[in-house]
Amino acid sequence: MTDSTSQCTELGGATPGVDLSSPIALEAGAVSGQTYVRLKADILSFGFAPGVPLQEADLASRYGGSRTPTREALRRLVQEGLIVRRGRNYVVRVFTPPEVRDLYEVREGIEKMATRLAIERASNEELAGLDRHIAAQEAHAAKGDAAGFNLLDTRFHLALAHMTRNRFLLEQMALLHDQVMLVRKLELSRQQGMFNAISDHRRIVGAMKRGDIAVAEAEMRYHVRSVVALYHGIKEPPPGGGDAAREPQAAPEAGSAGERLRGDY
Repeated sequence: MTDSTSQCTELGGATPGVDLSSPIALEAGAVSGQTYVRLKADILSFGFAPGVPLQEADLASRYGGSRTPTREALRRLVQEGLIVRRGRNYVVRVFTPPEVRDLYEVREGIEKMATRLAIERASNEELAGLDRHIAAQEAHAAKGDAAGFNLLDTRFHLALAHMTRNRFLLEQMALLHDQVMLVRKLELSRQQGMFNAISDHRRIVGAMKRGDIAVAEAEMRYHVRSVVALYHGIKEPPPGGGDAAREPQAAPEAGSAGERLRGDY
């Protein structure tokens, strides 16, 4: 597996001003900061999967520090919603279906806003650059590299947010996607999960290049809601049901999701 810390650094570099491994500024060289960055990178790359317990002593040994910086790193990750406290122990957070719905309702609003602003403000060259992100995702999907794909998926959405020229939106998107990366693990555990996401991204970018805000927003809405539907299952669809509650299909015709979902829920 590719080193998770280097992947997070690469992702942060792709989005000027936002370090995916650490949206909150760290003191250069601080042991607590190093432990935080490395632990967070391991969590987001599934080195520690959702539900895995985290012991202070084990982590201190793993990252070469004392319990003090380890405890500080754990505290910060609790604040960011990536781990939870269970008595005296910590566990990588497992999102429940209602929590996924709540998180993704917020995500839908931010992602749709980013899509609209990017269409209005991005250059043709920037929009074309999204194709390179998708090509990188395809390479990782072909290898079955779910952890690498997960990081690249977030890189795609942060690149889109960067095109809005809205610093606050970009920062909020980066913080939101930390939790999204944990939620995405279930989606990527399915054989078609990565390829469905790629198909969604291609339709979103296609509508953006055409300057069709309505369809691009609808495609993004479908992309986001398909994950909520997966967590709830067909028997327990998200509020409003409809097409968004059905299992996403691989590579549907361009624009089809936007046309089906316009005005839905």
